[in-house]
Amino acid sequence: MNHRYLIPSLLCALVAICGCEKDLPHHNMGAAVTLQFKDKAIFNDNGPTTEVQFVDLIEDSRCPADVQCIWEGRAVVQFTVNDTSELVLGIGNLNTATDIPFVQSDRMGGYRFELIEVAYRAEGRQNQKRNYEVTVRVDRN
Repeated sequence: MNHRYLIPSLLCALVAICGCEKDLPHHNMGAAVTLQFKDKAIFNDNGPTTEVQFVDLIEDSRCPADVQCIWEGRAVVQFTVNDTSELVLGIGNLNTATDIPFVQSDRMGGYRFELIEVAYRAEGRQNQKRNYEVTVRVDRN
């Protein structure tokens, strides 16, 4: 074996294994896409793309399963759009007298972002962010 090629070959393999970011899924505008906590997705618009990442669970005051509550509650999440803009959307009782009202859909940069669902994927206590997934839709304004 020629050792002269061994080190460059190992370096190329190391870069290929460690240096590449996972390919992000691409979706058509208008598709409902489910994201796990910290996941990203790219929405295509016949050329231009918009990247959305689920970055934070701000609040989940909704009633847990099998519990009867007086108040509907709400879930509020934060997204990052194209790694720069923050977008906060919610579902449930978004207009309360004591808090800032949130919206379920909003417009930004020529696109409409809509939060469709916030789901907790595990048994037990809610509000562990890593166990959440959200479904979001991005469409042209």
